[in-house]
Amino acid sequence: SGDIFAGTEYNGIFRSTDNGSSWTQFKKSGFTSIQSLTINSSGHIFAGVSFYGIFRSTDNGENWTLINKGLTDLYFRSLTINSNGELFAGFDKDGVFRSTDNGLNWTPINTGLAKSRVYALAVNPAGHIYAGTEIGVSRSTDNGEHWTAIGLPITEIRCLAVNSSGHIFVGTNGNGVFRSTDNGGNWKTCLAVQYFHALAINSLGHIFGGTSYSGVFRSTDNGDNWIKTGLTDQWVISLAINSSGHIFAGTNGSGVFRSTDNGESWLSMGLVDIFVYIHSLAINSSGHIFAGTNEGVFRSTDNGENWTQLDLPSVVGTSLAINSSDHIFAGTFASGIFRSTDNGDQWLPIGLSDHNVSSLAINSGGHIFAGTYEGGVFRSTDNGENWTPINTGLTNLMVSSLGVSPSGHIFAGTTGSGVFRSVLSTTSVKENSEMPFSCELSQNYPNPFNSSTTLGYSLHKPGNVVLKIYDMLGNELQTLINEFHTPGEYTIIFNAQSLSNGIYFYKLQVDGGLEQTRKMILIR
Repeated sequence: SGDIFAGTEYNGIFRSTDNGSSWTQFKKSGFTSIQSLTINSSGHIFAGVSFYGIFRSTDNGENWTLINKGLTDLYFRSLTINSNGELFAGFDKDGVFRSTDNGLNWTPINTGLAKSRVYALAVNPAGHIYAGTEIGVSRSTDNGEHWTAIGLPITEIRCLAVNSSGHIFVGTNGNGVFRSTDNGGNWKTCLAVQYFHALAINSLGHIFGGTSYSGVFRSTDNGDNWIKTGLTDQWVISLAINSSGHIFAGTNGSGVFRSTDNGESWLSMGLVDIFVYIHSLAINSSGHIFAGTNEGVFRSTDNGENWTQLDLPSVVGTSLAINSSDHIFAGTFASGIFRSTDNGDQWLPIGLSDHNVSSLAINSGGHIFAGTYEGGVFRSTDNGENWTPINTGLTNLMVSSLGVSPSGHIFAGTTGSGVFRSVLSTTSVKENSEMPFSCELSQNYPNPFNSSTTLGYSLHKPGNVVLKIYDMLGNELQTLINEFHTPGEYTIIFNAQSLSNGIYFYKLQVDGGLEQTRKMILIR
């Protein structure tokens, strides 16, 4: 009827019959902490109240009746209703309940639904029910009879690895390993429960995972099945594999272990000290192994038999990465990033000195990405001389791990918010000396803009020009230009009437190769 109802934390429920100009309060015993309101097609109002359960009003809010028959949990969180008038209620401990008789009776429907707080419930036009919980989202396509987890749980991501097919694997803090075969669009549980700290993939595609107290697991079928290797009862926090397939596992206080038979057996390789934690391992093109520890960085030039402490004794080596020139980059705790161009003999601080660097990754173009515990992700395109934050869309700046896919997309694992992916490939902008003389894409104006904006670009050589619009997820929305151009300066008006507020990207491509991308913001 157009009446508006507002549930409050301490003052019960309010109703407005004049489009919000004035309000009538309904306050009764138990009407505190109104968590959710829903109304069925008959105008009956249902209110979920923490500690009390569910109330119903059949007279537009004048009177309310408690309807808790069958409920075993009164710590209420969420409420929704489907097109058939069936009610669904989410709770703190006992999951989801359903009522098919207008709230008179309630039945638990939790098959396949992990026990956790159900903060939000929603029903789509097809009748599929979605439950938002503290560990992720689950969906039911059979009216709540069965539930399936969809997407990646909202969890702490400890490690990332990408195989040659672009399949992404993430190890989590207590939720095991997940795999995505579609660039992060969908995720499948590969191994549950375990606490993972490290992942590595050999040339055969075999995946190795280091865990807390359970040693190393191995999968030879792309993550579908996992077995324990010969290294057990160890806290493995880093892994690396050399060109011969030898696997090196860094542990929490037990040094480095090596396996030369695909993980069947392991040999202790030194750095054994109860106070030494092997945070990271990396191997250069000569097979030299570098270990980042809480006592600095160590190097082995004989496959792990002997180790030499390098001239970084005062820093905690949290992460290591080596580029195609065998330059070594060491991320540290509270001391930023160091670089060595002579196999670790000498080190130079190269920035981010006020950040705790948790992870490092290098893409095919040699760009270096640094994940930090409080500042998100930084990128350097000049071998570490300068760093730029790249955090648009990254809502959690506690980045624990980084990985780069073959397509050039970078994935950031966070502490508590799952995984984020770069909207576009990080290698889509070809930074070379020819760019200023071939084409140049200007920043749109105005920016931010309302409804329409001008995009400008210049072409210094003849060629076919393609200009496209993308959303934040990298989905192509519109092709503005796809035609041959002679040299000159060009502008085009982009009309965004059909788009919602948000961040968008426009990409210029010339002759199918040279690309430039810029960001624009639509605000109405």
